[in-house]
Amino acid sequence: MWNYIKKIVKDKGLLKEALTHSSMVKNNIHSNERLEFLGDRVLGLVIAEELMKKYKNEAEGDLAKRHAVLVSSKNLTAIAYEIGLDKELIFSKAEVTTIDYLLADCMEAVFGALYLDAGFEETKKIILKLFISSLNDMKEVPIDMKSKLQEVLQKSGYDLPEYSVVKKTGTDHNPEFQIEVQTGLGIGHGVGSTKKEAEQKAAQFLLTKLKIIK
Repeated sequence: MWNYIKKIVKDKGLLKEALTHSSMVKNNIHSNERLEFLGDRVLGLVIAEELMKKYKNEAEGDLAKRHAVLVSSKNLTAIAYEIGLDKELIFSKAEVTTIDYLLADCMEAVFGALYLDAGFEETKKIILKLFISSLNDMKEVPIDMKSKLQEVLQKSGYDLPEYSVVKKTGTDHNPEFQIEVQTGLGIGHGVGSTKKEAEQKAAQFLLTKLKIIK
């Protein structure tokens, strides 16, 4: 798929920009951040439209849960590895020790470049090909761990959970957050490259400890 993308994007400078992380440029205008901003919106629209077609009888809340998992950094990173984007990414090895969290942003930037160069329909076709396995594998509505934990607490008569950053390590280009969630039913911990990811893991940790989920 990557060879196909390189073939149809005529503006090679645009494609190079999509692959260039901010650690390689002094001015972020010339990194992939602007294309990532655009690609995120294009991806969101394509996946939302496909979910509307695929699950015609589902409520907005369930569609939103499916959407969140499909466009998550974890899924985007997996797809980026599948097409070999890890071998194409341009970044400073002196500033970045792992590229896992960079690949999701780069994947979105590639979608942005595709949209600008090849148009929406071609970009949509490529996105759906890349996401076909993820879409087909999602048989059930995913569980949002933070929402699930909040639901359990409310049913038990406890206050809402409180999330806090215990520690932040790494660099601006490669951060790691340690999050703690405090509740009337106990405490959970989670680690992630974003606060959102770490919070989900902390909620999952506590729900697993309480034997509410496996």
